[in-house]
Amino acid sequence: MLLSYTLNMETIAVHIKQEMRRLIIESRDAMSEDQRGAASEAICKKLERQFDGIAPGSICALYAPMGSEVDVRGFAEWLYAQGVRVAFPCMNAKGAFPRMHMREVSHEAWAGGAVPFIVKPIKRFAENEAALAQFPVVDPTSIDAIVVPMVAFDSGFNRLGYGGGNYDEYLALVSRETKAVGVAFEAQRVPHVPTEPHDLPLPRIVSA
Repeated sequence: MLLSYTLNMETIAVHIKQEMRRLIIESRDAMSEDQRGAASEAICKKLERQFDGIAPGSICALYAPMGSEVDVRGFAEWLYAQGVRVAFPCMNAKGAFPRMHMREVSHEAWAGGAVPFIVKPIKRFAENEAALAQFPVVDPTSIDAIVVPMVAFDSGFNRLGYGGGNYDEYLALVSRETKAVGVAFEAQRVPHVPTEPHDLPLPRIVSA
């Protein structure tokens, strides 16, 4: 009986998360380009303050914005200017562990706009694919900082992702010393993000 109750509660939590994702993404999509642009710029400036003093040679894992996500390209440019090594998510082949790697991308390659896993962030790549040879995999434990996208968040720093578990899995692999910062628009703030036992809050979330 207890097991049945637990399974029912888990099912309810999954459905609540799915509906919240749908509503928040609709809300984010409804922002005008000017609104998203201004808020993204403000978030990038806040990130610069968060990372003020980051040492050259440090490794920061960023993400390639998709759709109406916070555009962090201004922050990427700032990181490169500080001499920081920047890595981006690359989805691995289905069934691989972890589900994604972070691969280092030079400023020249990033500015060129032809990095395969930045152009197509959700495409799956074989780890040994020739097109990826110039983008070395970064050991998760060597990452000094990671900026995490999200669908929704609350005042308790709980994060709702897209449901694939990619970042939940990856964040479990980084060092305890890694500085993790979530980013989102204020339109993505909700009173409460439903959580499950495996969901862990982020230590910092930057919004605007």
